[in-house]
Amino acid sequence: MTIDDKLKKPIYELQVLDQKLQNVLMQKHNIQTQLLEIENALIEIKDSNETYKAIGNVIILKNKEELEKELKSKKEIFDLKLGTLDKQEEKLKKDAEEIQKEVMKLKNESK
Repeated sequence: MTIDDKLKKPIYELQVLDQKLQNVLMQKHNIQTQLLEIENALIEIKDSNETYKAIGNVIILKNKEELEKELKSKKEIFDLKLGTLDKQEEKLKKDAEEIQKEVMKLKNESK
């Protein structure tokens, strides 16, 4: 087995890890955007006497306390998801770093 053959597998693994990392980063961005929207909505409803909620194409009057409770619940869920994605990102980066070290070692052996 030549060095090039030995490098194919770890390089392929790096590419797969990179794709997974990009997916995780995209998911994190989406969740961060949703969290920002929820936080802004919570700020807005604090000073409001009447609160409304959009359901599809319809906007309905909603009890302020119920809406606030609903938004806080969604925020908690998104915070948990974000924490999970942070851990996944960290693990993927660590795995990629280990494979990169392996590739560099194999390259140095071929010299």
